[in-house]
Amino acid sequence: MGISTKRGDGGLSETCGGERLPKDHPVFEALGTLDELGSCLGLLKAVLRRESIDGSGRSSRPLVEQVEEIQSHLIGIGQEVAQGNRPARSSRGSRIGEAELVRLEAWAAALEETLAPRRGFVLPGQTLPSGWADLARTVCRRLERRYVALRRSAARGESTVPAYLNRLSDYLFLLARAWEAGSYPGVVTGDNDHV
Repeated sequence: MGISTKRGDGGLSETCGGERLPKDHPVFEALGTLDELGSCLGLLKAVLRRESIDGSGRSSRPLVEQVEEIQSHLIGIGQEVAQGNRPARSSRGSRIGEAELVRLEAWAAALEETLAPRRGFVLPGQTLPSGWADLARTVCRRLERRYVALRRSAARGESTVPAYLNRLSDYLFLLARAWEAGSYPGVVTGDNDHV
């Protein structure tokens, strides 16, 4: 089976629920932003892996594992979004519940504990990992807006996904700041942190 079906050439695409919708429909806007966020997190993960083996003594493995878990959560959110205007199959359509939210909050709290109080605005890009974390954060904020608009237009029920995305952007902000400061456990400061 080839990747090109040509079914989308007329500007319509199909949800996994079987609806044919315009490619600029809120469902596809949300799915596209989910894909973009997953790709940004993939680049962040690759940079963190490189940083963990560059001979500086740092270990970013816990961060890599956290980012990978977040990517798997995004797949679950995507499964819910891809249903289109069909009702979610269950109240936990995306499989993002309180347990996932609590774990993400704990990761953010652990990062925040390592940081000095922040003063003023932050200029992203002090290090390569922090730059990717900041880019992922901005895409996450856009996804949050797309997701909220989609849920409103589809009149869906309650969901923990908006709270999860809100916390995820906080986590990514804190990850970027902790990496810049060299304050995440296992991260060392020094000139080789700056790319």
